Amino acid sequence: MKNLLVLILLLSMLISCNKSDDIKETDIQVNNKTDNIPKNANGIHILIDTEKQNKINEEAKAKAEAEERDKILAEAEQKAQDDAKLKAEQKAQDDAKAKELNAKISIDKFELKYSDLWKIEKKTATHIELKSLSGTFDFEITKTHTSDLVPFTTYLINNNKEYNQISKKVSNKYIGYISEGEYSDGSMGKIVTMAVKDRGIIIISILSNRKKWYLNSEIFDLMLDSLKINPE
Repeated sequence: MKNLLVLILLLSMLISCNKSDDIKETDIQVNNKTDNIPKNANGIHILIDTEKQNKINEEAKAKAEAEERDKILAEAEQKAQDDAKLKAEQKAQDDAKAKELNAKISIDKFELKYSDLWKIEKKTATHIELKSLSGTFDFEITKTHTSDLVPFTTYLINNNKEYNQISKKVSNKYIGYISEGEYSDGSMGKIVTMAVKDRGIIIISILSNRKKWYLNSEIFDLMLDSLKINPE
């Protein structure tokens, strides 16, 4: 009988312990579920109705989407800036290469430098024609007497009906004139007339695609500066 009482007592204690553990486990689960519920300044959970909670969720979603859009736009803008920079750098390199006068050509007693990006299209005893993808360069010995420089230049410019002169100036390096103008097809050009003793009047000209005029005009000036007149 005494043993039976002891057994009942032990069984009661065991049941009591199990209930206590169940209560603790339940408390932990409840606490975990309530961690996501907003709290006030005192740490007390605030109950929010479904409509308000949905609004909070929508605002959070909209904010996240806006941040993502801003990120995409910022990346696209940065890429555009990087691409523009690379394009500008490449253009500068191409222009610099185009202005390298790394070839020479001679006609009569004249010699000038040009870029090997320009190809010799025609060469005779009195005429040179060079071509590139965007322009044509001509050098011609006319044999017209040097004393006729002024009327010759006037006739040459005025009788070219497709050429509209924009500016004209006297050269400070040689006896002659430099005319710059626009052709009826939209092309740009320069015409130089030069009086050379014992050789007559020389015509040096360039015809260029308008989009490349900024470059070809400079190349023409460099070629003109490189011109040498060798002694007999």
